[in-house]
Amino acid sequence: MDIADVEENFFAASDAKLHGEMCKSLSATYCKILSIFPSLEAARPRSRSGIQALCSLHIALEKTKNVLQHCSDCSKLYLAITGDSVLLKFEKAKGALIDSLRRVEDICYHRPSEARFWRL
Repeated sequence: MDIADVEENFFAASDAKLHGEMCKSLSATYCKILSIFPSLEAARPRSRSGIQALCSLHIALEKTKNVLQHCSDCSKLYLAITGDSVLLKFEKAKGALIDSLRRVEDICYHRPSEARFWRL
């Protein structure tokens, strides 16, 4: 992912037809992680677990983008009818982002004296 991808895929919370607060929260988390993703890729984790963690984070970012896009594209009526399903998708997406980022952080910054590079 490069800067063009970030700008192209940026989700505006105003695009949400329903579940606006959830969209805003997930979008903020997505954008924070997306902004540090190039730095994480540049660190080039050498271990197999490091590469897997980075791939896991990339997949979680894609899934989150898809959930946000789904909320933007679907009608209000459809989103209202499938509200429980949408809520579950939001929770899974945010959980996957946070878990993946923690895995990357544990691999990149395993010394306790180093500061955490993210706050969600």
